[in-house]
Amino acid sequence: MPAVTRSLRSSTRLSAAAPADEKKTAVEKSKAPAKTKTAKKDAAPKKDTAQKASKAAGAGRKRKAVEAEPEDEPEPKAEVKKPAAKKPKKPAAGKKEAPPRKTKDELKALRDASASVPDVNPDAERRDPPEERYWLMKSEPDVRIEDGYEIKFSIDDLAAKKTPEGWEGIRNYAARNNLRDMRKGDKAFFYHSNCKEPGIVGIISIVKEHSPDWNACINDNPYYDDAAPHDGSKWSLVHVKIEHKFPRIVPLSLLKEVGPKGPLANMQLLKLGRLSVNKVTKEEWDEVIRMAKELDEDGEWEKAVEEGKKFPNYSAA
Repeated sequence: MPAVTRSLRSSTRLSAAAPADEKKTAVEKSKAPAKTKTAKKDAAPKKDTAQKASKAAGAGRKRKAVEAEPEDEPEPKAEVKKPAAKKPKKPAAGKKEAPPRKTKDELKALRDASASVPDVNPDAERRDPPEERYWLMKSEPDVRIEDGYEIKFSIDDLAAKKTPEGWEGIRNYAARNNLRDMRKGDKAFFYHSNCKEPGIVGIISIVKEHSPDWNACINDNPYYDDAAPHDGSKWSLVHVKIEHKFPRIVPLSLLKEVGPKGPLANMQLLKLGRLSVNKVTKEEWDEVIRMAKELDEDGEWEKAVEEGKKFPNYSAA
């Protein structure tokens, strides 16, 4: 309890005792003989003696009152916690050194050689059990100029290629991670985006698993990334070839219309509209194929499948 409270309690008790002293003094005074001029000198010593006795008695009572009052227990001292022993600091990890920079000619040589990388990436984790997975990959069929470079790649452009095509230019981490999850033999929908009628226009297959996208390191294309290290570790691409082109596009507007009602309700294309490489479930895949066949009012589905086998890119290896 604070000392201030202790002092107030003592003062209260002492002030209560004072009236009793004063009362006794008043009684003694009433019993004393009346003062006279002749008795003044003789009475004065008695008064002084009585006052001294009264003060002594009062002082004694005061001391007794103070002694009788129980002292407050001292407040327990707050435990002072000893600071925990500091753990020895680990030596600061050395800053990871950036890989050495390559010359432009060296980078171009790596880019040119990317078509000859193994079909199966030895660093890619194998699926257990092995299974085919499905994807959706977006590309722009109409010409667009960015930083002075022309950007355009349609399903017809792919069909005309004589070698598997590297799916370059992915600069989004989620899309890149989807590329890295692809395995040889997976299938993907080819999707036309950023055009008058966006939608799914055909099927492609993965023929080479992920490898570095060296365009990120070379400042001669619209996909250059100044922050990309020269070991090719930041951005990846896969190589694809065409399977077949749909007789009719499956438009985005129809996918959105059907989406909330059935198997496409959770389709990434409809949930993550800006993601350029999407995952597709087997159920979603089958539903889109069903819709594509239903849109083929002229019965050209089988013909389109056979025509697709004649594309230069179909037999690309």
